[in-house]
Amino acid sequence: MDWLDYLLKLLHGGLGNLAAYLASHVLLCLIPAFYIAGAMTALIPRDSITRLLGRNTPKHKSYPAAVLASSLLAVCSCTIVPLFAGIYKKGAGIGPAITFLFFAPAAKRLSEMPISGRNPISKRRLRFAWRHACDDLLDGPYTYHAF
Repeated sequence: MDWLDYLLKLLHGGLGNLAAYLASHVLLCLIPAFYIAGAMTALIPRDSITRLLGRNTPKHKSYPAAVLASSLLAVCSCTIVPLFAGIYKKGAGIGPAITFLFFAPAAKRLSEMPISGRNPISKRRLRFAWRHACDDLLDGPYTYHAF
């Protein structure tokens, strides 16, 4: 077998897997995210968003509200973008909206870890989850982690 044929076969297999991943990701993550963002836009009154996350809301009230609101949604970093756009369009301030954007992927990492009190493996998993959650908060959820 020629090395060029082998390279083309590898490239074809990689592109096929990429297409399958993107198709499943769009179906399972992005389409529901747009529906949730539309439901939030339609069902949550503008007054409640501006009261809790608005530009004139005190920071000691708006940032914890953004963290609590985003912790209810355990979604990945690409799924939170339509939700971020929805709350920002409804009148949320840029700071609380970005807090909402960055905390949701970090909360997802924390929610994936099973925690029990006496198991040392679970404690290691919790430390690992906190480390990755802090990486997401400090570096942003769009950075690539090779481990």
